[in-house]
Amino acid sequence: MQKILRELTILAQGMGHPVLLLGETGTGKTTLARQFQEMSGKPENSFQHVVCGEFRGADLNLVKSQLFGHVKGAFT
Repeated sequence: MQKILRELTILAQGMGHPVLLLGETGTGKTTLARQFQEMSGKPENSFQHVVCGEFRGADLNLVKSQLFGHVKGAFT
């Protein structure tokens, strides 16, 4: 855990990009994400917590477009 926290500190200081945390249920992803948010100095409203495991089919495509963007007119 100490190694993860050290790496998280380095990332938080130098990253300006979105971060995606993956892992099994109950491994502390949300806790790490909130710590990362605090260390990065970004406003609290830039934090988006999404439980991707709940999405299936068309909903999954919507989540992907929200997280990674989409081309104008892609859904028409």
